[in-house]
Amino acid sequence: KNNLPKQILPKRNLILAVMTILSLIPVGHIVWDFHQYMDETYKHTEKNETYKYTDILIHKKAPLHTIFRRMVGIQDQPVAAMQFFNKHRFQGVVYNEWTHGGYVSFHQIPVDQTGEPPCKVFMDGRAQAAYTLAHYKYWSGISRNAREPSVTAETFNRNLRQDNINMALLDIAEREQVAIKGKPAYDKLIASGDWLSLFNNGRYAVLAAIGDEINREKIRNVLQNDPRTLMLSTCATPLALKRFFADDRQTLQQCYMKHPTVVAEPLFKTKQGRKNPLYNPRALSILFGDHTEDLKQIFLRHPSILARLIPTHYSFLKGLFPKEPQAIENIIIQPNLLLAFARECPHILIQLFQDNPALVKDVLMKNPPVLSQFIRVHFPLLQKLFHKDQPFLQTIEKRKREFEQIKQ
Repeated sequence: KNNLPKQILPKRNLILAVMTILSLIPVGHIVWDFHQYMDETYKHTEKNETYKYTDILIHKKAPLHTIFRRMVGIQDQPVAAMQFFNKHRFQGVVYNEWTHGGYVSFHQIPVDQTGEPPCKVFMDGRAQAAYTLAHYKYWSGISRNAREPSVTAETFNRNLRQDNINMALLDIAEREQVAIKGKPAYDKLIASGDWLSLFNNGRYAVLAAIGDEINREKIRNVLQNDPRTLMLSTCATPLALKRFFADDRQTLQQCYMKHPTVVAEPLFKTKQGRKNPLYNPRALSILFGDHTEDLKQIFLRHPSILARLIPTHYSFLKGLFPKEPQAIENIIIQPNLLLAFARECPHILIQLFQDNPALVKDVLMKNPPVLSQFIRVHFPLLQKLFHKDQPFLQTIEKRKREFEQIKQ
């Protein structure tokens, strides 16, 4: 300082002052973002109210581009999965990844009596500071087994269940920059047939062990009332779903009766012009292979589902009833379904019965009101079906003229 010319010192001090002010700006941003985050998080808990985590908190109140959100890496945390966790209040022990343990613990709604999270994490970022060295090594071994091809799905599942782990929250995105991936563990749990997929947004997945008695009623309720969860379990883990309802098949049937569109979902490769991630044609064979009568009842109650599937999956549907070659036709020739198909998709009736119209003829002759409705409203369809049966065609033409005379 003493060796510098005097005219330089004021400029140097000015530069230092400007740099100090500029350095305070990001600090102020961080403090303000943190204040907003904590205020939004805790303002609902002053009167022992339930925690409220909403999209406003995650995306609007503290958007991802702010400095604070980038520092805490909220975009890499299972926000939506934890909302699902809190909605259904799952309990037990959750198998999670190292980087998510703190978030999973902190963002669960605590138990009123104890203040503890209802689901304990198997490991978190504190590692050896909070867990014994033996447990840390044990967790490392399990995570290594998930990526080891020689370890079977049954062995990996058995290792988790021995430690009373009944839930799993895994990062299933395939990214090279993540050191510990959850996709191998997810694949092995799915392959074991003992874990139900309850939540999957493409990035994070929540699975539940089917042998878990703690959450059994909660899982049953979410499958009965949430068609998205039922659809995911049907397509991703049909074997586990079948095993879960092995002693209560009636409840599973009620789920599909309540949400019939779920039955058709796993059969379509594309959905709204995009690849269907839930495509799994084997799902229906697994779920209904031994219970074809249940599938018949769904089609009888909801003919629109059958009408949606027949044009593209007729051969597949016939394969679901190997002991009944005419099962699909026998479902459709129910009097009320004949009218529904004639009204909504007459081309399907022509496709199915043009080589054997006698099946339709027998039903119409035994149900005069249905025949009359066909003659009044769907006469062109009858002409196409019975163009080779001239005597019957002449009979319905005569009835058609009689109806016209009565109308006049």
